[in-house]
Amino acid sequence: AAAARAGGWHRTLCTDLPPEKRRLWALFRQQAVRHHELFILAAKVIAEIVCLVRHYDAELWEAMAFFTRFAKMSWLSMLSLPSRSHTQGFPQRGKLEKLARQRRERRLQAVTNAVELLVAMMWERRFAELLTVDFFANLVGQFSLSNLWVQLDNPLSLKLAQRAGSDPEFKRRFGRLVDESAKAARKVSPPEEEEPGEATAAAAADSAQRWRLPRFEATAAAA
Repeated sequence: AAAARAGGWHRTLCTDLPPEKRRLWALFRQQAVRHHELFILAAKVIAEIVCLVRHYDAELWEAMAFFTRFAKMSWLSMLSLPSRSHTQGFPQRGKLEKLARQRRERRLQAVTNAVELLVAMMWERRFAELLTVDFFANLVGQFSLSNLWVQLDNPLSLKLAQRAGSDPEFKRRFGRLVDESAKAARKVSPPEEEEPGEATAAAAADSAQRWRLPRFEATAAAA
């Protein structure tokens, strides 16, 4: 805790912030959760750069280059559109052009709002090139290109299974709910081809796993 207060992004966004501005960091995180969770990671990188320049005499451009040295693309350009990859240009006419323009405008507004909050927290004239829409959008795009798919077991699954195994009344009361939830999950899952004998094994596995809660699935930036 002492090391965090003395350096790094935490010092910039917590320790160095005056009390009247600390609510802005909470507001930023709320907006990031609503739009894109990687906004938070980008904000922490910018705050880390601010700390390096303020307290460790780092050169601003060198710090910015260090954290953006990987393959990147502006998040504003990474739009999901039919028949388009991230490396292609935007459609120039028709319904897809209108769709692309609307989606990019929504992203631009989200990024602009985020940068305005960062400016309110960290503004100094020497950080004018750091606290920009372009730099922030490139950071978010860089992290988006290096994401990994993460799956984590629900930490409550084991306790739930133990309770069901030791408490018949609990199992009777909630067993039907668990079964109906499992049926709904199977309906929305893609069909899989089964080899002979796999159906019986799968049914047994389903029975053994019926008290396990769904796994957490999301993306996370690669280390």
